[in-house]
Amino acid sequence: MKLPEPIAAAVGRHLGTFIVKGRAARRRVATVCGEVLAQASHRALELGHLVDGGEQGISQVANRNHCGALIQVSEFMDPTLSLVYSRRASNGVAGVSTGLPDLDRLLGGLQAGEVVLLSGPVGVGKTALALGIARHVSLKEDKVVALFSPAIDAAECVTRLLVAESGIDAAKVVGDSRLTPDEECSFQEAACRLWNSPLFINDSVPASTFDLREDVEGLKARHRGVSLVIVNGLEGLTRRGSSRRRNSLYVGLVLDKLARELGVPILVLADTSPDSLSRDHWRAIERGMASVESVAGVLLRMETAEANTVDLRVERTRHGRRGLVRLRSFPETYRVRALAQ
Repeated sequence: MKLPEPIAAAVGRHLGTFIVKGRAARRRVATVCGEVLAQASHRALELGHLVDGGEQGISQVANRNHCGALIQVSEFMDPTLSLVYSRRASNGVAGVSTGLPDLDRLLGGLQAGEVVLLSGPVGVGKTALALGIARHVSLKEDKVVALFSPAIDAAECVTRLLVAESGIDAAKVVGDSRLTPDEECSFQEAACRLWNSPLFINDSVPASTFDLREDVEGLKARHRGVSLVIVNGLEGLTRRGSSRRRNSLYVGLVLDKLARELGVPILVLADTSPDSLSRDHWRAIERGMASVESVAGVLLRMETAEANTVDLRVERTRHGRRGLVRLRSFPETYRVRALAQ
């Protein structure tokens, strides 16, 4: 059976286009690999910089080679209806629940494939909020959470999680005060729950965004997927070195691509006024925050309202609506709750 001449000609044109584009992309990949091999011979060049350069070059080829197309609306109907019906079935929360009902109502939960930027000044409660979300997702929802925390080491993270889960004053847990029998029982039960939770922590500073991707992909392969990724601090991804400016400008694109490919929400915490940082390092973090902000599907900003009360502003959201959630912070137990709770 022979195709009609017009159809055959159209198929030929498209095939020719795809073949030419494929060959061009292969040549560009070969060029990038050649440059990486040439740079690898220079021992003075750090391994992290070498990996970053190669990763960025390949990513640029992939983005350039991506060919958009007009698709009939019917192709999008099934996933859209699934999202609508799942929201109806879960009281408007189609994504990963944060454990804060007011915030979930605004966002519809943390959506798969989106970057969420949570910014605010030092000490406002960003880490407490992020750990509270991680605790809710891993313990209450029994879903896998990956927490990257170059800003706070793993021991400190676990201590805060234990205090928050047990509800015991932090001064008594880490100090010399003796716990009452009831408090000791609550502490042991909290430790047991956290021991068995699907929460994974990496407090090392990633050598590159490639390491971040590799860790998440490995965790997803070993377990039943990953439901949430949290990056506590941009310092590690905009590290010191000659490529700091390039890394900081590139980090948003990498996180957005990672969120889309893995189909998970990535919550990124950023200080708007970090202390004890050099001027150059602070500028790199500012560029990194701007890079993440440019691709983020959700922008959340925390600011102090009054004593132990903070305002969480939803300034951008693709699947929900903007608004304000007032939170009550409990510094003695590292907890953050909606004011109405």
